[in-house]
Amino acid sequence: MKTIAEKKKKFTHFKYEERLVLEFYLKGTNLFPRITDTGELAAIFHKSRRSIQREKKRGMIEHETSVTKTKFEYNADFAQA
Repeated sequence: MKTIAEKKKKFTHFKYEERLVLEFYLKGTNLFPRITDTGELAAIFHKSRRSIQREKKRGMIEHETSVTKTKFEYNADFAQA
């Protein structure tokens, strides 16, 4: 039988390398397929869906594509800072 301490889930933070890989998946760059589904990303990183959602929210920045248009993209460097 497991003790309470053994049953307790250990939480991990995203490392910078994981953030870079997440950025590659979200943008579809560096020969990574473009995956935006939170469930698939959670399975890839072995983390919960909520952790992926929080990380995506943490790293979102606004890019101006033209004078009138902007888009939001995930940036690993911004999330790390």
